[in-house]
Amino acid sequence: MVSRSINLLFLFGILLFCAQASAANPVASATADRSNITLGESLILTIRVEGEAIYGSNPDLSPLQNSFHLLGQNQSSEMRNINGKVSQQIRWQVTLEPKKAGIITIPAISIGNLTTRPSQIRVAMPDPALAGESRELFMTLESSTDKAWPGQQISLTLKVYSRVNLNRLQNGELSVDNATLEQIGEQTSYNTKIEGETYRVRQINYALFTEQAGILTIPELPLAAETGSRLRRGRVIRTSSPAFEIEVVEKPDNFPSDWWIASPELRFELNLPKQNDWQVGQAVTATLDLIGFGVKAEQLPPINWQPTEDFRAYPEPEQLDNFISDNLFTGRKQLKVALIPNKAGQLQLPELSIPFWNTQTGALDYARLAAKTVVINPATTVIAAPELPTKPSVEVRQFTISVFALLWPLTLLGWWFDRRRLKKRIGKSVMQTASNSHSLSINSANAYLKDLLQACRNGQPQQAYQALLVWLKQQNQFKNVNSLAELAAYDSEVAKEIARLQQVLYAANPLAENASWDGKQAEQIFKRCFTRADSKQNSPVLPPLYPEATSESRR
Repeated sequence: MVSRSINLLFLFGILLFCAQASAANPVASATADRSNITLGESLILTIRVEGEAIYGSNPDLSPLQNSFHLLGQNQSSEMRNINGKVSQQIRWQVTLEPKKAGIITIPAISIGNLTTRPSQIRVAMPDPALAGESRELFMTLESSTDKAWPGQQISLTLKVYSRVNLNRLQNGELSVDNATLEQIGEQTSYNTKIEGETYRVRQINYALFTEQAGILTIPELPLAAETGSRLRRGRVIRTSSPAFEIEVVEKPDNFPSDWWIASPELRFELNLPKQNDWQVGQAVTATLDLIGFGVKAEQLPPINWQPTEDFRAYPEPEQLDNFISDNLFTGRKQLKVALIPNKAGQLQLPELSIPFWNTQTGALDYARLAAKTVVINPATTVIAAPELPTKPSVEVRQFTISVFALLWPLTLLGWWFDRRRLKKRIGKSVMQTASNSHSLSINSANAYLKDLLQACRNGQPQQAYQALLVWLKQQNQFKNVNSLAELAAYDSEVAKEIARLQQVLYAANPLAENASWDGKQAEQIFKRCFTRADSKQNSPVLPPLYPEATSESRR
């Protein structure tokens, strides 16, 4: 058994080492900057080798010499440190000029023990219109078609040819009325030969979209350039691209949808989970892509894919993405739907079709999604049967009764001691609460007495009268007094001041009386009499809740 475990661990270590070695192995690739060129033009082939361990080998370029002229090359390298792993990239850029027109294969290139994948480019014959050109600077603006449908991508290619060194280029922005123009990628530069003369070409690619039928005019684009270099300025030469027109055809009346789309190809791609993931009551995610070539994702129609009642469907918002390949837009609209099967067995996902106008055939076409049958596994939830209670034996019952018989007297004894302890605690708490309440009452009474004396000192009869009523309610010995008239019976001096205060408040002209009232005498009398009354407030008024407990605590 031990030997078998060691063998398994050894095998696992070998597999792990192989996986790491595979991840660390360098990778080689070769890409051309353009896939469609004209005979006499040059292109740049970029060869890359990247990985954690790159040895000092150079690419073998001899296979390229069969179909290309090698005009030059340069090399660069870059080091990266990602999560402690050092990765190196070496890049060779080779300038090539095709020897013939047609479809030419860029062969596999060997770099040490690595090999790149072959690829193809298309080489066209030179434009006869350019023959005889011997100017120092000229421009061309070409269209991929002279007849298009609304919404179809029209590719425009702007090229600036120069036979002399240019220091500055000043050209206006290309714009087309009733259309949307968007530059694709960055400007590229390369060399070409015309009538034995070498020209430097600067190329810019555009995508043009229009929704209006009729004649679309592409205006001329002026260009001014200065010859020479940055250190030595030369003369200014001017040129412009020729203007031309594109016919945009009307939409056909028999198109079966309100959502028009013109594309060379429109198709669906459906990605479903594995068979074992389909189960009753369990959610899975289906991903449906609608891909259109020569259109942008914003032009694609909504994906109305509604599964049958055998599923509960929860679609997410559609996601839009745009890609560019060979200067052609590819739009993708993606719909993700969470599906929960309601029953087991073979269930069918619905078909879907969307009409579009095929720009290659010039006829109505459909993007079709075929119906798909999936097998739903039954739910695997198992509910365990409840266990029935077993009847205790006679011995267990007798033992339980004996234990309870012994614990019952101990429970009563503990309850009695706990009750006595509770009485003492409650008695102390009540006394403390009463004492605190008494202190609070005295503090409140003192505060109200201060308000009364302050109102008398300031000559404010109305405020003094209110403060006197409030103070009266705080006094325990005056708890049976309901009015100031009853309070006057306790002291003759107090009675005189209360009578004088009432006379001021209820006079025919209270404002005049208020102005003449002098409360300083009332302040002295109230201070002497009421301070004596406050000092007579004794201990708490509340009796103890448990007199017996209180007396025991005193003992």
